[in-house]
Amino acid sequence: MNPATFAGAFTLTAETAVTQYRLVKLGTSEDEGAHAGAGDAVIGVANASAAADAEFSVQPLNTGGVVQCTADGAISFGAKVYAGASGYVSATAIGDVVGVALGAATTQGDRIAVCPSFAGNTSLLSNYTVKDDFDNYTDGARWTKVASASGTASAVDERNGVIDLVASDSTAGDNDITILATTTEPFKVEAGKSIIGYWRVQLTEANDDDANLCVGFSSVVTSSLLGNDGAGPPGTYDGALAFKVDGGSVWQGETSNATSQNTDTNIGAFTDGEWTDIVIEILTDSSSDTAATVNFYVNGTLGGTESLTISGLEEMHLVAGAVKNGGTNAETLKIDYCFASQVR
Repeated sequence: MNPATFAGAFTLTAETAVTQYRLVKLGTSEDEGAHAGAGDAVIGVANASAAADAEFSVQPLNTGGVVQCTADGAISFGAKVYAGASGYVSATAIGDVVGVALGAATTQGDRIAVCPSFAGNTSLLSNYTVKDDFDNYTDGARWTKVASASGTASAVDERNGVIDLVASDSTAGDNDITILATTTEPFKVEAGKSIIGYWRVQLTEANDDDANLCVGFSSVVTSSLLGNDGAGPPGTYDGALAFKVDGGSVWQGETSNATSQNTDTNIGAFTDGEWTDIVIEILTDSSSDTAATVNFYVNGTLGGTESLTISGLEEMHLVAGAVKNGGTNAETLKIDYCFASQVR
């Protein structure tokens, strides 16, 4: 094998049986691979299972983007992960860091998204990625603001960069809304093209329990993205949203393929005035997939899992945030950062 000829996934022969989403090391012979053991030097992740002596595809860790791995047990959101026994990723520190957990795992066998270590990472082209710390903002460039009542989007002087979304002008009205989303629709759920999104947001409610807000992926970014009077997401759109509604005190998670929708009514507590980390994983396995598995995390805890039928889905905007008044005081959503990445 001549590694220089490969720009992405490559093929090895299984020295012993390998399992999809397990870490892989080089075998004892050229062109062979096997499950990595605790502390071993890892070259990638198995894209498919294979019997001994059969060929299988390997996604190398140095091609950038997010990879899916299998946990050996409990792993916390944001934890460094290492090679464990039998190809599992582990929170136990041994050998080199494989990457950082972008979700959380509770038991052995849980699938978890991992951002590989940047050591030796020479290419960031294998994933399409959007990341913004909002230290500046120009409407109509990467992001476009949609406002029903002269609401504003402003980069403000706060540590690490923050953008404030204000639902309306000083003459605040019930159900005024402001949305910040990518100008184009660069994401689409397809088989074998998993997506992960990250948001860090904060809202101190002007009216107790009245605010409506959401983050996520949506084909719809009009003022109907959050319905009036706490109605939540629209009755038809393509995507996955984490949201909180007027009168509610929890985050909810929803997947939608047109009018076919699955909603988890409590994926985690909404805490007024506190920074909250939201993660949405849209996981697909292979070209034969008909449905994605969507995981919703609030502050590192898996709060809900819903399915999303792939057939017929349209492209989606990345919604950095949306905020809607639930009364006659203007609500303000602060966004520290927004990150999303999809396999090309």
